[in-house]
Amino acid sequence: MAVRYWVGGPGTWDTTSTAHWSASSGGAGGASVPTSADDVVFDGNSGSSCMVTPNDLSGAVACRDLTFVAGFDGLVLQGYGSGMVVNCYGNYRVAAGAGGVRAESAGFKLMAPGAVTVDTNGVPHGDITFAGGGTYTLLSDLVGGMADAETTFQLTAGTLDVAGKTIRVDRFQSTGATAREVKFTGGGTMDLGDMAASGVSGLTLSGSNWTWDAAKTGTLKIRRADSFAISGGTPSFGAVLLAPAEQPVLLAFPGGSYIKSLSFDGSGQVTQDVGISLPTAGTVTVEAIQVLSGAAKAARVKINSTTPGTKGNLTVFSATRLKPDNLTLKDVAVSSGPLLAGGNAVNGGNCSGVFFGKKLPGMGAIL
Repeated sequence: MAVRYWVGGPGTWDTTSTAHWSASSGGAGGASVPTSADDVVFDGNSGSSCMVTPNDLSGAVACRDLTFVAGFDGLVLQGYGSGMVVNCYGNYRVAAGAGGVRAESAGFKLMAPGAVTVDTNGVPHGDITFAGGGTYTLLSDLVGGMADAETTFQLTAGTLDVAGKTIRVDRFQSTGATAREVKFTGGGTMDLGDMAASGVSGLTLSGSNWTWDAAKTGTLKIRRADSFAISGGTPSFGAVLLAPAEQPVLLAFPGGSYIKSLSFDGSGQVTQDVGISLPTAGTVTVEAIQVLSGAAKAARVKINSTTPGTKGNLTVFSATRLKPDNLTLKDVAVSSGPLLAGGNAVNGGNCSGVFFGKKLPGMGAIL
């Protein structure tokens, strides 16, 4: 095992060129190209505004631990074809005080099969794929950082533990058939959307053999969702907060979904809607529902069916009360509960188990 330092500013990271590799910080180039057994460091002697091209499609561009230390000026990982990535087989760290680490048509793959720590100190970051089947534990907030296109974090194998921290990114994906789990040990938040002016935002969970927040301790915050697709399994959520800004957020949850707390926040709305669509096959179970604030005049908070004219199924715990501001329920069948909607709520289509502008004996005022 060796430690290799990048030197000389912009250049190509491939399997043969030694020009940018040194055995010491700021030393002469010519040291051997790092392998998956070697640690790589970018620091203040690596060069200003460093643009690095991982010019290899075989997966051989690799290192063990990858560290960007304080004083490093910032890196743009630039690729010119699909599959151009740096494979990291150890821990991954971007120190506080280091420049941002961006990815353009290239990215980092964390490939370790064992226990891995990911510590980026909230430094803006480009695309990352968690792919080695290990357990990847966050030691600090992980924040996407591309302003001109969406940033995507992906889990294709292993366990990603948010561990009480925040992941703030445009899009999170977990696809494939390999065992995958997103955990929120000690809580934590997945905050999606509205980081880039263009691109796709949202959540994709597909394939088989995946688990999401089984302990129901995390928070999923959706600011924007051009893509919200869940298939191949039934997710559980701690808290789901819908808080859109510039685009409507109307999410369809599959039958079998379980949500401890579902909150609709219309405070950032101008003319956009926020809501969920319920399945006609299977049931979405929600322990608690609340509308945090009313939407603007032209916007509505909506709970409806994915199939107009056919009731979508919702189970709520005890009697749940909703504020009346601009709330529409359409084709909703509520079991357990019931759901109490304020006087300004609109009864659309064919609802059951919903009490509009009423309260049950012993209940307080409708919120």
